[in-house]
Amino acid sequence: MKILHIISSMSAQCGGTTSCTYDLVKGLHNQNMIVDILSFSPAAGDKLISNENFIKIVPRSDSFISKSYKKALGNSIYQLFHANGIWEYTELISAKIVRKKKIPYSKNKSS
Repeated sequence: MKILHIISSMSAQCGGTTSCTYDLVKGLHNQNMIVDILSFSPAAGDKLISNENFIKIVPRSDSFISKSYKKALGNSIYQLFHANGIWEYTELISAKIVRKKKIPYSKNKSS
């Protein structure tokens, strides 16, 4: 099964949900699972928590709607989506896209 974790930022400065998502996905990779993370690029002056190839980055947009993020989700080949966060564009657009594709979707409401 191919799983995609969705989170608005994998910035080294974010802490909490970013660190937990990274640790979980890294652990799953160590168990030979196919799991990736989709996130926006870090803000100016910041950096990614890690440069591992399972972290897929799209350019940060100045507007609320990111065409590149929507395109990355629409073209994805994953069988399960998990959103990390709440009240953000990443969760909204991912929920809309996976419903259209009839793909299972779970949501972590901890952030």
